[in-house]
Amino acid sequence: MSFRVATKADIPELVRLRINFLKEATPGKMKVGDGPLTQALLAYFNYHIVADDFVNWLSVADGKIVATGGICFHEYPPNYESLPSRRAYIMNIYTLPGYRRRGLGDSIFEKLIEEASKRNVTLISLHATDQGKELYTKFGFLLKNSEMTLSLSH
Repeated sequence: MSFRVATKADIPELVRLRINFLKEATPGKMKVGDGPLTQALLAYFNYHIVADDFVNWLSVADGKIVATGGICFHEYPPNYESLPSRRAYIMNIYTLPGYRRRGLGDSIFEKLIEEASKRNVTLISLHATDQGKELYTKFGFLLKNSEMTLSLSH
């Protein structure tokens, strides 16, 4: 196994793995089809990988990507808890079924946290699936139930 940061050449595979992840993590919650989602993901990855506000780590085995995880970086106004308010959001920690339970998710997660540390991030957040909660708490993440959302999509 080897690990590396994704490049633009990896984008089609990032799209495929993200769709696999979403189908496993949110079954039955698909409001759009694979076609429109694929186009939106292609646009997202093409823009944000170049802008360097999204980094995706990969695990490669036998010439194919078998595990992935991404981190998005955002700037927030300073607050009383943190004057430098560079934050990050970890997303899409996903390992292909045949490669699970080998520590690949742990290794990618460590690399994402290191990436955040190098960029002086003050807060990292994520949404955890039931399968991922053990991994995230092992790294010190705390479960908070105060997040609220408003969907503006039509």
